[in-house]
Amino acid sequence: MEWLWGALGGVVAGGVAGPLIEPWSRRLQRLGRRAAVEKPVDVHVEWDQAVIWSGWPPWMSFRNYFPGKLPSEPPPEDGRDWSGWADRNGGVDLGLSMLRLTIVAKSDATVVLDTPMVSQHVRPVPEGVGVLKPAPGGPDVNPRRYEIKLDMGERPWVEFQDEGTPGPAPSWLLNKGDVEQLHIWARAEDDQHHEWTMELPLLVDGRRVRIPVDRAGKPFVTVGDAHPHKHLWRPADEWLTWKPREDPPGW
Repeated sequence: MEWLWGALGGVVAGGVAGPLIEPWSRRLQRLGRRAAVEKPVDVHVEWDQAVIWSGWPPWMSFRNYFPGKLPSEPPPEDGRDWSGWADRNGGVDLGLSMLRLTIVAKSDATVVLDTPMVSQHVRPVPEGVGVLKPAPGGPDVNPRRYEIKLDMGERPWVEFQDEGTPGPAPSWLLNKGDVEQLHIWARAEDDQHHEWTMELPLLVDGRRVRIPVDRAGKPFVTVGDAHPHKHLWRPADEWLTWKPREDPPGW
């Protein structure tokens, strides 16, 4: 019997296994090619303000909201570091969430960016405290971006702006390895708590591709800056109280 099993093994290995395996091999190759086609670009989402504004003058104010009370850890001196401070202590964005998208082409392609599709869940703001690091001065900062108004209803209003002026969405002719960057500014001027995510619809060589944009699998959170709870600002080394819509110096 051993000689029979050996002979059968040789037949399977040499004459039968090849025809049986070949269709599966071709199918796996097709699936691999299809997977490569389905993701022609990579998109990195950045929400750390220290990274986004690295190299820029400190001309912007930064705001956060902490449910409950202020953290025991004192805030950093530079407002660009406040997003990391908030992350470590359970804080979220107040009034404005600023993201930066980095789009990297994985093959030669024409990429057309359509208006992002934003989904959100809105609820009352839990009791807490909103904090502001005012800008020390300088001109307005207006990067190329999408502006999102979260307080315009279930379907937020979205508009592309180039240096602060509304305009058409961009299209790019990207070679493999080319990089484009785009900012997303989501605003909430109401008294609500907004949890939101976004899809970035692209046309890549005429084919529709939707790229999810979220916070590492979680929604972004933006608290409206008209919330009814405590408001503090920090122009120097101590906290001061301020009232909503009564802008402190350096706003």
